[in-house]
Amino acid sequence: MLKNIECLQSRSDMHFPSTRHWIGRCAVIAAIQISGVGSSIGINAEIALGEQPSQAGLIQSTSSPSDISPRDISSSNVMKSNIPDLIRLQPLDPQGIYSPVVTALAATKDGKCLVAAGDDHVIRIVERSTGRLLKLLEGHIDWVQSIAILEGSQSILSCSNDGTLRLWSMSVDNSESSILHQGSIALFCLAVSPDEKFVALGGFGNTIAIRDIATSELVVNLVCECGDQRSLAFNGDASQLACGGRDGVLRVWSWMDMNANSTHPLEQKLHNGRIRMVTFSDDGSVVTTIAEDRRLIRYHVHDGQVLLDQKIEGGKLMAMTRIDARLVAIAGADNTIRIMDVASGSEVHRLIGHDGSVASLLRNCDELVSSSYDTTIRYWNLERATRLDKTPYEHPVSARYIDSGVTENIR
Repeated sequence: MLKNIECLQSRSDMHFPSTRHWIGRCAVIAAIQISGVGSSIGINAEIALGEQPSQAGLIQSTSSPSDISPRDISSSNVMKSNIPDLIRLQPLDPQGIYSPVVTALAATKDGKCLVAAGDDHVIRIVERSTGRLLKLLEGHIDWVQSIAILEGSQSILSCSNDGTLRLWSMSVDNSESSILHQGSIALFCLAVSPDEKFVALGGFGNTIAIRDIATSELVVNLVCECGDQRSLAFNGDASQLACGGRDGVLRVWSWMDMNANSTHPLEQKLHNGRIRMVTFSDDGSVVTTIAEDRRLIRYHVHDGQVLLDQKIEGGKLMAMTRIDARLVAIAGADNTIRIMDVASGSEVHRLIGHDGSVASLLRNCDELVSSSYDTTIRYWNLERATRLDKTPYEHPVSARYIDSGVTENIR
């Protein structure tokens, strides 16, 4: 048991509310794995040590209790209450200890399949309705940081800390990949043009590579002095590319600049910390950004005006996705997801459920999908999440950590 606890504690990339809480989680998980308690009485392994299980912590099984693994909880096994459905991806290590931290999410247009990847270097295609693993894609040799689905060709693009961009088929009988880009620096982000002809790649370094997806040929290398690009986005007609990263500067290139390999994009210092996400409005005139300085900013690209500069009381912001023209979901190191009205800067709703930093957000049809350093993927009903009552979901582990980033140090 002590050996299992030590193994879990050695995972230095985790972000949890407190060391004591993390040790408690390790003790419970290790005890459940050794004794089989979780499978015999149906208690979620995420209940912290010394806390009494509440209704939100119990598993309602549709099969016999012995079929339930505390490390592999499908959406059909979770009680339908005020908590979101969740899954935890099955570990690949022989001991079954390390469920992956998922930092990249994508979904098919029909919402039936979710693609997830992260720190175990593997990409998984999961059936949304059952949580069943449909396909495992292996080839990367380091953390997979970003993925995108190409609907036209039914394929997946992925980039990784190993410096490669890979193209995969979503066909069940084909698990091979093609390498479209091989570099010596870690890749953190990719963006696909709306026509799915081009892909932009960013990471450690001072260039952004744009490649033709069909031929893998390099179209242009854009000079970007950021040195650490974390987010890229094309606008709706691919006439502009936005980038954000370590220096807090928003950079926007026009397609003419990209073809001319311009070293002088539009540049605007917006943040005092690393920009984590950038996204365009529908008409391409406004870029919304979040950063580790805990600010949500909207910037009008054509007028050069800051339309919104909203300080978020909580942890460093790490993830964002658009819900519609008015709303975005943002999240980060305080484990909390906030639905924000970008026109007014007001908080519409707060979603409590994760027990570690939220790493990725995705809109999937009528759901919001989130992944976290707590190794879970959670599904939230958007109709409920965008109501104007500001009543948070219950925390399925401990109410003690609701909006914890306000009162404790964020690591």
